[in-house]
Amino acid sequence: MQQFHIREAVVFEDILPEAVASSAMTLTRMRMSLQQMLDAPPEDTSQMKRTCQEYSQGIDDMIEHVRQNRHTTLLTQPLFHWYVHEQSIQSTCWLLDSIMVKHVIASTFEEEAVKMLQTDVKAASKLFVQSADVRKCAIDVLKLWTWCSPSHELLHTKWHEARREFCLANRQLATLDVGISKCSSPTALFTVSQRAIRHAMQSLDAWPTDDGECVLHVAETMRYLYSSNILWAHEQYGHAIYRMQHWLGHELSGHPYIHIQQQLEATHFLLNERLRDNRMIYFHKVVAPTPLTEPVDLMYNTNDIAHPPCRQAEEEQDVSHETNTAVSTTE
Repeated sequence: MQQFHIREAVVFEDILPEAVASSAMTLTRMRMSLQQMLDAPPEDTSQMKRTCQEYSQGIDDMIEHVRQNRHTTLLTQPLFHWYVHEQSIQSTCWLLDSIMVKHVIASTFEEEAVKMLQTDVKAASKLFVQSADVRKCAIDVLKLWTWCSPSHELLHTKWHEARREFCLANRQLATLDVGISKCSSPTALFTVSQRAIRHAMQSLDAWPTDDGECVLHVAETMRYLYSSNILWAHEQYGHAIYRMQHWLGHELSGHPYIHIQQQLEATHFLLNERLRDNRMIYFHKVVAPTPLTEPVDLMYNTNDIAHPPCRQAEEEQDVSHETNTAVSTTE
């Protein structure tokens, strides 16, 4: 669990007029309960999530009440003060609490999803979606206010957009992992891997991170593997081998996705097997197939792009670097 702490208590009944004293007191108790849980996180996060969600709804309702009654004079001016990884974040803007509690909820969902990948990938996929949905709510709140000089990444809309797309990319990788376990067709797995690439690219475009790059590399590698499988199934043996030689020769970890990791570990064996079969049976030239859509182009295309049509074997042309096994990022 990430280190979140509420540094200063806020007593809402001392801030708002008596007309809303009852709801203010309830909100104060919610925030105090959340503060205690963040200071001593329980092993079972279900109560933590409930408390966070209740407070998130409560603070949003109170902010809306204050907005609709903007001419009402507050008794005092509150200070919302949090610590995240020992870094102080504070403001008199009420929206800070709404943003921070949503960040706690989204982070909890995301951490649970990563742990769940070892036991229940489908459940993990749903948790990634829930985290992304909460991030969207945080983004909507951030757009209501312009921060003069954001002191922390959590106050940047782009950071939350990147994290949201990161979760959606992982959702697609989880779907891919399930598809592998069910022996889905290469065409279906190719499509899912492209979706993961799209979300990973959008994440990196909004806010570059090492995690985002790792997800992109895994998704792109899997896309080229399934492209090779599609070519092989269409008897384009030279094209299939070329794609594997030029895109699957690097070491890459698919952890924590068990089935993705297993396929990555088996790529060298598969390539050697295909080289042997082609050398002894098919005798196809190892030449470049039609290039796949570049990741940057996938980022701006919301529709699934089909695999390029497989060219006939007699149309293949020899190239001088048939046995080149270098890894590139463009084809």
